[in-house]
Amino acid sequence: MTWLDAHVVVEREGWRLDVELDVPGGSVLALLGPNGAGKSTALRVVAGLLPASAGHVRVGNRTWDDHAAGVRLATEQRSLGVVFQDYLLFPTMTARDNVAFGMRAKGIDKVTARERADAWLTRVDLHEQAGRRPAQLSGGQAGCAAGMLGLVESIRQLTGQNLANPVPNARFGIAVGFGMITYDRGLCSGAAVLSRADA
Repeated sequence: MTWLDAHVVVEREGWRLDVELDVPGGSVLALLGPNGAGKSTALRVVAGLLPASAGHVRVGNRTWDDHAAGVRLATEQRSLGVVFQDYLLFPTMTARDNVAFGMRAKGIDKVTARERADAWLTRVDLHEQAGRRPAQLSGGQAGCAAGMLGLVESIRQLTGQNLANPVPNARFGIAVGFGMITYDRGLCSGAAVLSRADA
């Protein structure tokens, strides 16, 4: 079954991106190419951060973008998370509170959000760094923490996973991003990917 069906067309003066993406559920798609090829542009369109010149973006049975029909869901209406290349962690907050931020923004109380953040940080072997601020983390640790920031609720929406009790050794793809973070049996790694892995 197709999870992501997208035809992304972006036209700028002297440059055109025209790419079709067909990503089955449970798979990972890596976008490879030279600088300026349009990898980040394609991901920005899927995420709703950049309007397409033409085409469509469908995820599951929902249409997020359809240029011809005039449909364009706002980024916050799309069940996904975005990890930018510079990670954008809040510098004055701990890793725990950075991860909890996305849940707090969705209305989850502070204690529950922190408990869930701790569970996810444990899953990516960052439990010992939960109380550290971003400047005290390595680049890889900051990338893993950023992968959790704002994405935990998206994983629940995409997979139905109960985040209060994450399943050990499960495999999850963490939405859409730049320098995307994926989690697979305790390893956190980076690549430019679109991912959704069924639990």
